Amino acid sequence: MTLDDLRVQIGKLKHDLEDRLAAVDDGESLDAFRVDFLGRKGRVSQLFKHLGQLDASQRSEAGQLLNELKKMASEAVSRKAMDARRAELAERLSTERVDMSLPGVYSSFGYLHSLTRVQREI
Repeated sequence: MTLDDLRVQIGKLKHDLEDRLAAVDDGESLDAFRVDFLGRKGRVSQLFKHLGQLDASQRSEAGQLLNELKKMASEAVSRKAMDARRAELAERLSTERVDMSLPGVYSSFGYLHSLTRVQREI
């Protein structure tokens, strides 16, 4: 594999990453996306395995390209997860309303002293 082949594969993977990221709409699909691209046997990890086949002069440039791709994918996953949490919070806040003008629930703390209880019984 040459550096040019790796660049082509990285370009295809970036395009596929953007397309799949647009289709992610819930936590389950986001997790599947993360595993598919960033997992141990993910597509980005598979490209890292090809670094050993390159010349020493090309490895540093290829490593930089792959690290940029990995960083882009992980930031996209983080951004989507944050957006999902914000949407969930906004939905929960819109459905759960608390009327602050209602009186609170009174609960007494502690107990009466034993002598006070005896005096009240008499």
